[in-house]
Amino acid sequence: MDDSARYYNEYWSHEAPPDTDPRTPRRLQIFRSLVPPSARVLDVGCGRGRCTLALAEAGYRAVGIDVSERAITEARAAVPGAEFHVPNLSSPMPFADGSFEAAFMTDVIEHVFDPRTVVQELFRVLGPGGKLLISTPYHGLIKNVMIALFKFDRHFDPQGPHIRFFSRNSLTKLLREVGFGSFTYFYLGRVFPVWKNLVVTASKGARREPARVTAGSV
Repeated sequence: MDDSARYYNEYWSHEAPPDTDPRTPRRLQIFRSLVPPSARVLDVGCGRGRCTLALAEAGYRAVGIDVSERAITEARAAVPGAEFHVPNLSSPMPFADGSFEAAFMTDVIEHVFDPRTVVQELFRVLGPGGKLLISTPYHGLIKNVMIALFKFDRHFDPQGPHIRFFSRNSLTKLLREVGFGSFTYFYLGRVFPVWKNLVVTASKGARREPARVTAGSV
């Protein structure tokens, strides 16, 4: 077991933030508005399977992956019959090219050591026109200045689980570089300029200009 797997086994040994995140229902609502039921969906960083279960109940053929064996054991018990895997997210995913019609990755990329490899793999396993929903904590200029002035040590705690910090531009750049396009943006929690969460949706192979959509506070 590598260090990241060991860390996240411990992380999931107690109540982890994704299990109680009040923004999860809104992210699922956005996803359902983009992806038709019955689509095969990859739930990336599924943890205990809360979102995998919600996706399955909404009619999707959901497959969950997570680096934590502990979390996947609990997910298998919570979502009987669903398919789960425990990959190293810095390595190729155990799926053929074009295996999925959509991917759902919420508040995971900020935990990943090699985000480019993960995004490249998502692009590979999605079929033509495949949809991606990805969310991460929001970092905008004004909020970042406030963090630097008042909460730098707490926000960038070197012992915390977040090892990456994305702005809208930096996340879009990463996704665009591997081939995603047609970006839409949603902002959840609090209000401008201190949104809590950024949600980006994108399509494989789409090249239209980005559009901004601001969701209501949650």
